Amino acid sequence: MNLPRTSDLSIYQLALDNLAPTRPLSVNHATLKSLVGSLIDVLIEAKIPATLWIKLPPAGGWQAEIKRYQQLLDISQTIYLCSYSGDDLVEEKNLISQASNLKGKSRICPVPLAAGSQLKREYFLILLSEQFSSLIAAYRLPKSKSALAIASREIRPLLAVFSFEQRVIERVLEALREVMAVADNTPEELLGDWKTLLPRLWAADEKELLTQLLFKQVQRTDNIFEQQAVSNYLAQPTKANPVSVPNSQQHKYEFLKRFAQELRTPLTNMKTALKLLDSPQSKSVQRRRYMQLLYSECERQNSLITGLVELAKLEDDLQLTVTEPVQLAEIVPGVVSTYQPIAHALH
Repeated sequence: MNLPRTSDLSIYQLALDNLAPTRPLSVNHATLKSLVGSLIDVLIEAKIPATLWIKLPPAGGWQAEIKRYQQLLDISQTIYLCSYSGDDLVEEKNLISQASNLKGKSRICPVPLAAGSQLKREYFLILLSEQFSSLIAAYRLPKSKSALAIASREIRPLLAVFSFEQRVIERVLEALREVMAVADNTPEELLGDWKTLLPRLWAADEKELLTQLLFKQVQRTDNIFEQQAVSNYLAQPTKANPVSVPNSQQHKYEFLKRFAQELRTPLTNMKTALKLLDSPQSKSVQRRRYMQLLYSECERQNSLITGLVELAKLEDDLQLTVTEPVQLAEIVPGVVSTYQPIAHALH
């Protein structure tokens, strides 16, 4: 099997070349994150032990998706965090340190990639399990100095491919091994034959899992469109000033956008805690911790909602306040007549 040289290796291009005639998807970061989140949702709900090979953007909350899976303490997990020599490794180090504090079966291993490969501009998630395997690979388009290209990059900054074919995944893993930089902390299993890492043929009904994945992706896509619709509505200029949004309206838009993000955090934490509580394998100590998480996140969300209601009430009261015009012609003569004799006496 002819593999590309280390300097020429592109996980994205290799996957694309080995897929049936297909075109890459042009996506943004939100869509890619949503797809990754959908895979994690399926792993959590079906309680699937899995091995993950990950290289994702250092910012944007990607690590939160991995942390959700780590919280399944009774599920065996192996996560290989792949990184290029120039990558920002702050989030990766945080994930590794947090995993060491968990008493479950989660295991995170850093995997450095050799310098000189094209992987610096690429992101990928390779999922291996007995139930199903999948691959997501994305390529970040080169930068451009033109304003049009910058605007376009904000909307469609990535080219991506997606596959469930084990044949493609095996070829990608074989190529990935060629660009792995061996270090002192390289896991022993990565120094041997990687074929032992591959799962057997799918044991479960893959159609059911794929249907579940599609359902999760539709849910997340719907949430993205809903958020975008709200943002577009709030960003519309007022009738009084159709050219630009007033500063007060812009501040309201920024405030509501951040408020919506704050609301989603406790909701996500509560949904995760509920799923973990539903697990028959949860111990009493874990259940108490999950219940405490539910209570604290409910209080947090209640405080956020109460604060927003009070703020809206204050704004309504301000709008209902009626101010009467001041008649200066009636007030000024009286003030002048009071102080005019005093002014004359001083002179």
